[in-house]
Amino acid sequence: PVPNWGKEGKNNNDFAGGVSDGKNGASAMIYHKQGITANKSWFFIGNLVLALGSEISQTNGTSDVYTT
Repeated sequence: PVPNWGKEGKNNNDFAGGVSDGKNGASAMIYHKQGITANKSWFFIGNLVLALGSEISQTNGTSDVYTT
């Protein structure tokens, strides 16, 4: 089944945070929803935004996880 990613699709992990010096910043979260888990982070450097994901996995079954 396709997970609910919309308005009611809530994350089951409370960890999220960020820092900024007013010019550059970083934020991170632990994502856990409907059997998908991942560490997600964003880095903001000038006009650049770098988004990273790691430890991406699923816990409901044996299906592969695909990222783009």
